[in-house]
Amino acid sequence: MKMKHAFGPIILACVLFFIIILIPSKSLVSLISDKKVEDAATSLQKEKLQSVFLQQKMLDNSQYLPMYGSSEFLRMDAYHPSNYFKVNPAGFTPFLIGTGGTQSLAHILNMTSTMDELEGIVYNDTKHNIKAGLVKPLAYMHRNILDHRDLFNSLFKIEPMKEKTNSGLRSISWEDARKHAEQEGKAESTTNTFGIENPYYHKNNLKKKLKGLKNFRANETYDESPEYNDLQIILDLFKEKNVKPLFISVPVNGPWYDYTGFPKERREVYYKKVREQVEKAGYPVVDFSGHEYDKYFLKDTIHLGWKGWIYFDEAVQKFYSEK
Repeated sequence: MKMKHAFGPIILACVLFFIIILIPSKSLVSLISDKKVEDAATSLQKEKLQSVFLQQKMLDNSQYLPMYGSSEFLRMDAYHPSNYFKVNPAGFTPFLIGTGGTQSLAHILNMTSTMDELEGIVYNDTKHNIKAGLVKPLAYMHRNILDHRDLFNSLFKIEPMKEKTNSGLRSISWEDARKHAEQEGKAESTTNTFGIENPYYHKNNLKKKLKGLKNFRANETYDESPEYNDLQIILDLFKEKNVKPLFISVPVNGPWYDYTGFPKERREVYYKKVREQVEKAGYPVVDFSGHEYDKYFLKDTIHLGWKGWIYFDEAVQKFYSEK
């Protein structure tokens, strides 16, 4: 009798586990509240990046404007779109999708757009049909386990980034906002002549490394890269799904890249290839390559910040208003 009582809770737990797993995940998506989507809008955690259900819930709400990117979104100052448009509402809320180290957006977009269509490999012979019939229930359960993990992460693991708004930016012109950003950039990059923010310069010990970094990029080139193929996948996917995107091409820090031996003419090859590839697909692209030497446009060697975010915000607002 005691043995039966001992196994009772275990059996009950197993039964409940399988009942929950067998419930179609889509029927549980309603558990993701509007508040949870709102809180997740600024998160750059990997759980959010991988959360199909959270992104689907976001796309059902026209208030959100999805922005796909990478580590640049981590530069969360007052000019960052997530903060700027809190102070200056423009009819949409940025929903950031990406995280540090996200080099290929094709994997993200492909995953979020094709999961429902991935049903396995189809064979015409009887042998493989029998195998498929045996495997299908297990595949369904495995998929449901992954979906439930996605749902759990969406509900409990995703947290917003800390807000850094500045009420001084409210209702001022774009030009005044740029001046505001330039003053802040100047005050926050006093340790070097490259316009790199002080914390980044100190953290990476660039002052001591500076001499050794002279011309260290002399043999690098962006003429050929798998990223161009990834970009084409994204363009083709957008066309297939009838998405109307805006592409923004971010420059590198001109003075820094000159110092490290990667000349402007080689950088222009990259900018031109990206611009022409996007335009050939029929999509608009905002090319910021002319701002390579615009001080305080970038916060370090490659990431937008300060004045760069204001240009970014203006381009996004214009794009949204013309939709």
